[in-house]
Amino acid sequence: MDRQQGTPQGGPLSPLLANVLLDEVDKALEARGYSFARYADDCNVYVGSVKAGERVMGLLRKLYAGLKLQINEAKKRGGQVPSGANSGLCAVGG
Repeated sequence: MDRQQGTPQGGPLSPLLANVLLDEVDKALEARGYSFARYADDCNVYVGSVKAGERVMGLLRKLYAGLKLQINEAKKRGGQVPSGANSGLCAVGG
């Protein structure tokens, strides 16, 4: 396959670059008080309602666009997480 941009999926450099590039997104989520977990380019943001999930997805789209990235809408989802410390709804972008 002839590649014009990006790094090979599954390569050792890809998660490192994602962590460096998406640090700005982490800081924006932290500044707004969101509970979240990011693993390389996958991100779970824990919110308390569907409306809050829609708001955070809008924020993530804006932040990613500023980095010339886009969320894979096919992987994006929201749903209930099991009860526990972070119970509530979850918005996922990646």
